[in-house]
Formats: sequence, structure tokens, C-alpha cells
Amino acid sequence: MTTLLTLQQKLEDLDVRIKSFAMQKKYAANVNKLRCFLGIEYGFALRLIVTIGDFKRFPTAGHFASFLGLTPTEHSSNEDGNYGSISKAGNIVLRKKLIEAVWSGFSRGRPGYKSRALRKRQEGCCASDIHYADKANRRLRVRFRDKIMKGKNSNVAATAVAREFSGFIWGMMTGHTADVIRKKA
Repeated sequence: MTTLLTLQQKLEDLDVRIKSFAMQKKYAANVNKLRCFLGIEYGFALRLIVTIGDFKRFPTAGHFASFLGLTPTEHSSNEDGNYGSISKAGNIVLRKKLIEAVWSGFSRGRPGYKSRALRKRQEGCCASDIHYADKANRRLRVRFRDKIMKGKNSNVAATAVAREFSGFIWGMMTGHTADVIRKKA
């Protein structure tokens, strides 16, 4: 029992250190933007920001999804596309964390429902960022539920939602929020 308590204390200490690092001036604004989404906490937000650096280096959301290895492979010798599994050619750590974020954020809960914890995370953020994140959260919950209801394998559904989620993250971090909301709404 003491080992468990010791390990829990170590985890709490690490969480405090990650939070203090994430709230440094150069990261705080972007970390808070990302935390408006379901499934993203300090550690993952900071990892995204530090690993990607400048999100604007990706000209489109599709390029960002490709960087993460979330785009499907394609075998096409004719005009009909024959798509396979995801390419897995991108950043494996971010891809796995993004899929974990989908499982923790979008696999349960009602579309449009905002938990008390999420409302608290969104405090102090700009209204347009909150609106964008809320639209994304609602859409992705519906997409996940619809894919499961149509009989898709849950892992396939989570990966597909993660691909779309990466587009919303790219939009938030590059300022393309109005464009994405208009297209996806």
C-alpha cells in the first residue's frame, strides 16, 4: 500500500511540474487554447506545442494529419481510390496521444454536454476559441457515436475521429477557426 501511495505522490508531483512548465509565458496562451478541447490536458498540450513548434509550417489540416500518420494509405492505379489502413508514417507518439485523447474525450458523454471540468479549463480563454472548441467537441462526439452505431470497429472509429480532431487542432493553432467551422458545420 505504501508503494502505491508513493507512486501516486510522484505522479502528482510530476503533474505539478508539467503544469508549471506549461504555464510559462511562451507556452501558456497556446496551452490554454488546446485545453479548450475535450481530452487535452497540460501534458499533451505542451507535448503538441513543443514537438510541432510552428503549426503554420503545415499548409493544410491534411498535411498536419499526414505528419501524424493519420491519413489512409492509397493503392490507386485507376481513378477509383482503394484506401487501406492509416499510413503510420508520421509521429508515433503524437498519433498515439491523439487517439488516447479521442478515447478519453469523445467516446463517452452527450454531444453538446460540457462538463464542469471543461468549463473551468475554458475560463479566461477568448470567446471565439471556446466557440470553435465547443463546435469541434460536439461534432467529434457525434461522429464517434455515429461510426460505432453503424457497426465500425471502435479502434477504426477512434482513428477516424482522431484524424478529424487533428484538423480542428491545426485550425485552432493556425487561426483558421472560421474557415473550418463554416466547412464542417
